[in-house]
Amino acid sequence: MSEMNNTGVNLGRKSSEVVLKDITKVFQQPDTGKDFTAVNHINLKVNSGEMVTLLGPSGCGKTTTLRMISGFEYPTSGSVYIGDRDVAKIPPNKRGISMVFQSYALFPHMNIYENIAYGLRVAKRPPEEVTKRTDAVIEMMQLKGMERRFPNQLSGGQQQRVALARAVVIEPSVLLFDEPLSNLDAKLRETMRDDLRALQQRLGITSLYVTHDQSEAMAISDKVVIMKDGVIQQVGTPMEIYEQPVNRFVANFIGKANFIDGTLVSKGPDGAVVRVGGREMLVPKPGAMQDVEAGSDCCLCFRPEGVKLSSKEGVFRCKVARATYYGSKIEYALMLGDSQYIVETYNPQLHERYAAGQEVSLSLVEGSVRVLR
Repeated sequence: MSEMNNTGVNLGRKSSEVVLKDITKVFQQPDTGKDFTAVNHINLKVNSGEMVTLLGPSGCGKTTTLRMISGFEYPTSGSVYIGDRDVAKIPPNKRGISMVFQSYALFPHMNIYENIAYGLRVAKRPPEEVTKRTDAVIEMMQLKGMERRFPNQLSGGQQQRVALARAVVIEPSVLLFDEPLSNLDAKLRETMRDDLRALQQRLGITSLYVTHDQSEAMAISDKVVIMKDGVIQQVGTPMEIYEQPVNRFVANFIGKANFIDGTLVSKGPDGAVVRVGGREMLVPKPGAMQDVEAGSDCCLCFRPEGVKLSSKEGVFRCKVARATYYGSKIEYALMLGDSQYIVETYNPQLHERYAAGQEVSLSLVEGSVRVLR
């Protein structure tokens, strides 16, 4: 028996893991005569009950990957497993998945009740089961009293809840989201983001979520998948992605990052020694240092908050180009030679403040610096 919550909605015991094995998608382009590889030999495992976000710039392959899981695109090669079934060539309606679209995709001629019940009726479920499950999901999604309204009579947030209710009511083993909040205003988007995450955790449904919004990905995900040019760059928890990026692209894509070019002198159990501007520095916790070997070019990567500023002499002597006060923080643009670095000081009342044109010393906080290729 599947576990049920107090509204009678399945809590996801049917949830399945999703495994992509060596997936490639090539699109033919008749106008140029050249093929375009949108997804290039990727491997990914999403554990049962996890929320995993695919994140990257436009054209990185994240939406194509989601569409291959959903069945709206078939891979050129490779396997898509949902549970123990390879569904790579199986139609979408045979995969046991639901998808929530950016455009909501509600039927304008059907009222809210009919929209939500649609999937159950297509599956030819008994009328009493349709009524019970639809009523339960309507209550769970706080849509009670709106059943007879039509989509054009609802706000954007209400339409999004209807779209989510329609996806959940069929009790899918996997739930897919294609930028579902991008049509909402910023404040409602944040509220819906939190509600969506709470619902996913409550139901325990394996979920894959596509977005271009970094903060959204960080807030809702068990794991984040960073993609570029059809290739996975890094998979990890939000904390791992932010604090331990494996390359410049990941560091620069998630949040803000600063880079100081140097040369790797050596690496060992105590950390890495990097030569920067004729000076050798020991970096105690340099990270994975993917593809960085002794004698090769590298960079020191640090976040805006991973520094200390002082008016006294220090490691790097910089000039303040700009100081912007935000209340909870001051953001400084610092010039070191011809390079600009962004630094943030939180709770400004407790720190010395600096003005444009002033010279300051920048020191990197131990444990906040990574060595990248």
